[in-house]
Amino acid sequence: MDPQTLPSYEFGPFRLQPAERVLLRGTDVVPLAVKAFEVLSYLIQNRGRVVAKDALIRHVWPDCFVEENNLTQNISALRRVFADDPEQPKYIETIPRRGYRFVANVREAGESTGSLAKSEAPATRRAQVKSLAVLPFQSIGSDAGPDFLALGMADALITRLGNIEQIEVRPTASVLRYDGHAPDWASAGRDLRVDALLSGCIQRAGDRVRVTVQLIAVEDGTTLWAGQFDDPFTDIFSVEDSISQQVTRTLMLKLSGDESRRLSKRHTVNAEAHQSYLRGRYYWNRRTEQDLRKSVRCFQEAVNLDPSYALAYVGLADSYSVLGGYSDLPPKEAYSLTRAAAMQALEIDETLAEAHTSLGDVFMYLSWDAARAEKEYCRAVELRPDYATGHHFYAWFLMSQGKFAQASAEMKRAQELDPLSPMINTTVGLPLYFARQYPQAISHFEKSVESDPAFDLGFVYLARAYTQCGRHKEAIAALRNAVTISGGRPVTIAGLSNALARAGERKEAIQLRDDLMARAATRYVSPYYIATIFSGLNDRVNAFKWLENAFEDRSNQLVVLGLDPAWDAFREDAKFTALFDRVGFSPAR
Repeated sequence: MDPQTLPSYEFGPFRLQPAERVLLRGTDVVPLAVKAFEVLSYLIQNRGRVVAKDALIRHVWPDCFVEENNLTQNISALRRVFADDPEQPKYIETIPRRGYRFVANVREAGESTGSLAKSEAPATRRAQVKSLAVLPFQSIGSDAGPDFLALGMADALITRLGNIEQIEVRPTASVLRYDGHAPDWASAGRDLRVDALLSGCIQRAGDRVRVTVQLIAVEDGTTLWAGQFDDPFTDIFSVEDSISQQVTRTLMLKLSGDESRRLSKRHTVNAEAHQSYLRGRYYWNRRTEQDLRKSVRCFQEAVNLDPSYALAYVGLADSYSVLGGYSDLPPKEAYSLTRAAAMQALEIDETLAEAHTSLGDVFMYLSWDAARAEKEYCRAVELRPDYATGHHFYAWFLMSQGKFAQASAEMKRAQELDPLSPMINTTVGLPLYFARQYPQAISHFEKSVESDPAFDLGFVYLARAYTQCGRHKEAIAALRNAVTISGGRPVTIAGLSNALARAGERKEAIQLRDDLMARAATRYVSPYYIATIFSGLNDRVNAFKWLENAFEDRSNQLVVLGLDPAWDAFREDAKFTALFDRVGFSPAR
């Protein structure tokens, strides 16, 4: 039977309205997960009769293999809602080894008319939704496959919905912590600071894919919309279209013509290329060097399958840019590849904010062209005002130009848009550090490492601020933490060596220096890191030698060379002045 024609059901103080998929207690909406609602509806429709467990499972999870424990958990959730005692049930009776029976008196209240809770009109409730997070979908079933499809679906929807200016959509990086498990919607909503959550599950079975999705209001747990899609995998684009469009209708968003076109635009019609792209995004979001290199292979495979796939070129640009930013690839190589991929993406679609951001990185770190870098970053945030990475990277640019107040404002805007990003939350304190406001910077970095103790760069930045205040023991302790957390990333080893040297512990500092230089014989290590070690050892000859190597290498740290207090002792040296004049990017301080 069509849910729109089902009657409402009243029992005790409750009213079940199938058309709206809502359970009311008086005029208050009772939060219910989608599957719990379906279990309750089926029991009520078969009230007074024993419903076998197998029948319930087949009805609620058709064509899916789930364990009986899934049903038991939903029955328990319903009993908590009803304050029902399983030993003396007033609503749901357990029939041992058989199933369940709904035993409360039920009154049919006529056909459901589509009205939600009378205490608040749907338009009012939905107009309050100004921010949204798309959680990673859950893979279910014996043929679920790798998680890339579940996370990839969320990433694709984030990209689509991010084109709508009326609503802020949290980036994929913010929801990664929920990948692989179903979070509590209330705590996830609070942590992400959003008004609504979009979540669901996805099942791949042969050449078909089933997607179940729900849109939940965080304030009270109301299900604003729920739907199920069962299509051939080659029609995955149609599923993404349908979900995106239904979200906009549910939230009553009035889209401009450009927004409507961007929302429904398909960047490829090649399902195999799209699958490679989703796999690439899965690896890219993990951000380890190994996974970033895997993402490059996946995105390259996608563009090989469809040379007109603009988003796949964006993925390549993103991957190479991060590899360069993390100094996992030589900057000249990384940013040259970034430029080629970003330019290809923009040739296909000039409106891609992500590609403009990557191109801004190229002009900032490879070309040292401040005017063109700023133009690209500004174009990115103009195209997507809710793009946290665009605001974050633009803040780095402003900081490199000594515009600390503006940089701080952009950093905080990025933080509002991506509140769970360890990188953004940490680097909000960098304008304070570069402005020589060390006590304030230390206070911020200390809070940052307390909230994200697994983020190694938080300890690196904290140690730099400690060092400027002469708190060498604390700097060394912070950097030892960073080395342990990161597994010995070059930036942490160089930082520890520098701190030890400044504290007078030269023997260990030199040993770490030698170890890092030996490592540079087998893998890329930024010469800038070696230069910082020699600066700590007060070896000016070798410090300048390695800074020259960094210059030839286009080390990305050179864009703040003229501002970084770590080099204050060198600032009066003519060689130093000549070097940052040749870089010509950051002002002298």
